[in-house]
Formats: sequence, structure tokens, C-alpha cells
Amino acid sequence: MEGDAGMQEPSDELELIRWRSEKDKLPPWVLWSGVVVLFGMVHCRYETLVSLAQSLLARTVPSFYEHVPKDVLTERYVENLVCIKGFLFYIAAGILFLPIVRSVWLDRSSLRAQYDLVRLAKRSVVLMLVLAALIVPVHVPYLVDAGTHGLPYSVMSMSPFSKSTDLIYRRLLTPALAYLLQMKGLPLYYVFSLACTFGLIFLTLLFLEIHVRGGPGHTGLAPALKPSLWGGSGIWILSLATSSFIMFDFQSPGYVEHLFYILTLLAVCVPMTTGGLLAVVALSLAAHEISVLTLVPLVLLAFPKQVRWKALCVVALYFLMWLMSLGFNVKAALMTHNIVVNQAFLDTPSVIQSLTSHPLRILSGIFFAYKLWWVLAVVAAWMLYKEGKTRMVRFILGAILLPLVILPIAYDTSRLASMGFLGVLLAACYLVRRYRQTSWPRWLQVLLLLNIAIPSFYADLYRGLHLPWGLYRVVVELVKASWHAI
Repeated sequence: MEGDAGMQEPSDELELIRWRSEKDKLPPWVLWSGVVVLFGMVHCRYETLVSLAQSLLARTVPSFYEHVPKDVLTERYVENLVCIKGFLFYIAAGILFLPIVRSVWLDRSSLRAQYDLVRLAKRSVVLMLVLAALIVPVHVPYLVDAGTHGLPYSVMSMSPFSKSTDLIYRRLLTPALAYLLQMKGLPLYYVFSLACTFGLIFLTLLFLEIHVRGGPGHTGLAPALKPSLWGGSGIWILSLATSSFIMFDFQSPGYVEHLFYILTLLAVCVPMTTGGLLAVVALSLAAHEISVLTLVPLVLLAFPKQVRWKALCVVALYFLMWLMSLGFNVKAALMTHNIVVNQAFLDTPSVIQSLTSHPLRILSGIFFAYKLWWVLAVVAAWMLYKEGKTRMVRFILGAILLPLVILPIAYDTSRLASMGFLGVLLAACYLVRRYRQTSWPRWLQVLLLLNIAIPSFYADLYRGLHLPWGLYRVVVELVKASWHAI
């Protein structure tokens, strides 16, 4: 391949990644140094800084500090080390963001020429308002319940490099960016979270626009989508948007994974160099380690061969450094995820206890990840298989099924099951391309409307089904009241 023309593999029908084969501006050693430093800071626990401070004090104490109590001196040393950790993290993250920002900047003219970005932004606002009516993101538990998913991260954004819980300390990127932008703590972190949700919705619409109109790298694009009832991004995009990968931001505003969703969508919407793709992988892992469930199918089936093994090395490096930070204690790594014992709340059942007590809850979580889009994704995969597009079938099925392997050892099933959202998005694009020139089948229309009507419950192993306030909750309460009145 030469330049950035064309796609990674001209003979491959899976057209997700546009790869710029040109040489990166950043030398490879600078990029890899950024990856190593970023992961080092992500896995640097506060307890490690305290131990380092105590070790330094045990070796030497400056004469002008001899009159200071040792515990006070240790605290001062730790504060300095926290500052160093933050400085190194921002330097490393800045290095990795450079090739991503450069890729977006180089493709800005092409995006503006081929896609009406202003129209997409307006429609993103409308879609976000509709979704916010279905599930209001400003619900009371977010403000008063410390157990709500997003609240610990708003607390973490106040001082992201200092003390944090064992479970979330390495999910550093989102709180650190909020801290850098001075959007820390409530209510500013909540505003920052909503801005990220808008970015996720906008890039989702851009992805659908690109792939419905022919996919990346196509010079003869189909006409732009019109907001008609069935042929455009009207009912079908609203139906798709009620899936958990978007709705979870309304169910628990402030959670951090929308940032790696944004990075992943950038990788499949904007042509990137090798450095840009590797940076997406590294920064996604720094946002949330569970991003590996989204990244692995994308890397194995869509990344260019020249980049694939390097990206897998980045993933392996992340988990190697995680184990190193724990002294290669696999049991300690599992304990931080409450698999055997709930470390955060000892009076709350562990994952295994919840699974054995309520085995059917895992099935409800799987269903509410995509609701009826499970059926539509399988239908699309079957149609693609009959057309001989086996690589697209492998990606769709691999992307949506791989996250299910983590469910027996995790609480929040609907959230985690939705990590394969790229497979569902690709299946949706195929169905729209297939029927946009003809009348949409009645069965498809019915499924799309039913999917919107089914409330987007949040499901986990501990609480079961949970539905925050909004139109969905109102409808459910009215149905319950009518049922009891009969």
C-alpha cells in the first residue's frame, strides 16, 4: 500500500479501518515510551507511592528536615511523588493523543466535504434529548448514593493521582482529563460526562453515515441519509440508540467507558497511521481495562496486518504491567474485582454468590444489552453468510459474543454485554444498505418499534433489573398500576 489511498486490504470485504501507511511523525521509540510511561502511571498505586516515600526517608533525610515529624515528612514526600506521577501521566497521554489529533486534522476537509457534520451535530442533540426523556440522566441516586456507578469517578476527578479505591484507581484517563479541564467534582464532572455522551452519540451517527453510504475508502458514496421514517436515521437509529452502550450513560452518568467508545469510533471513522491506531488501543486501556473486550475483535479482524501484532503487544504490555504492580499475585487481581469477596462492601454478596443465588439475572442482562437488536444482528449475520461475506460474519458474531465470557465473573451484566457494540452497529448498517432502495419489510418495522417500546433496564447480578426515572419508568409504573387494578 502506498499513501493513504484505499483500504488496508483491497480484497477484504470488512471495511472498518482506513490505514495511513505513511511514516509517523513521532519516532517509534517516543510512541512506545509514551505507552510504557502511561501504563506505569496507571498501575502506580497510592500505596506504592507511600512505600517509595518511606524508602527514601529510610535512606536519607535532609538536615533541614530533621526537626519535622516522620509522618508529616512522609506525607510531604508522597505529595511530591503524586505531582510527579500526574506530570508523567499527562506527558505520556499528550504524546499518545498527538497522532490521533493529527489524523483528525488531516481528514477534516474530507469529512466536511463528504458528510454534513453540522447536520449530524444537530441530530445528535435531538437524539440526546429524546434519550434523556426516556431515562433522565439527573436522577436522585447519582447525587446522594455513593454506590452509584458514576459518583466514585466524580470523587476521583478531584484528585485523580492520589487516593482511590482498589477497583477503579487504574481507570485514570477520564477523571484525569476532567481534572485537567477543571471539570472536577460535582456538578462540573457531571457536565463533562454529558459532553462525552454527546461525543459518543455524534460519532455513532458519523459511523452509521459512513458505513450506510458505502463504507470508508469509497469514492462513489451513496446519497446522504435523510431523516425519513424507515430509510434514514429516524426510527431505526432511535431503536439502536436505546441499546446499553449509549443508554448506560443515562442510567449512570459519570461512568468512564464512553471515552474508550469515543476513541474506538474515531479509529473506525478517521484514517489513522500506525501510531494513531496504537495510541487508540493504549488510551482505551487507560480509560478502562474492560476495553480489551472491544479491542481484541477489532484488532484481530480489522486492523492491517502490519499493525495487528504491535497492537496486541500493547494489550499484553498493559496486563503484564498490571500483574507486575501486584507482584504477579493473580489472586489479588481477582480480589479487586469482587469475584470471590466484595472488597468494597463486605455485607454485599460477591459475584460468585450472586450468580449462584440468581442465575437467571445473567440472561436478563444479556438481553437488555441490545434488546431486540440481538435478533437483528443474527439476521444480518445470516444474510451476510449467504452472500459469502464470512469475515464480516466473524466480526459481528465475535464482537457481540466475546464480552459474554466475562459475565460469570462480573456484576453489571447489561453494561458489559454491550461492549460488542461495533458488531451491532455494523449489522445495522448492513440492514439499512440492504433495504434503503426498497420498502422495508413489515417484520423489520415491527421489531424496530418493539425495541423502542421495550424499556432499557439496567441489569446486574446483585440488584437484578433497575430502571431510573424517565418516560420508560412512567410507562412501567402505569402498567404495574393497571395490572394491580385488574
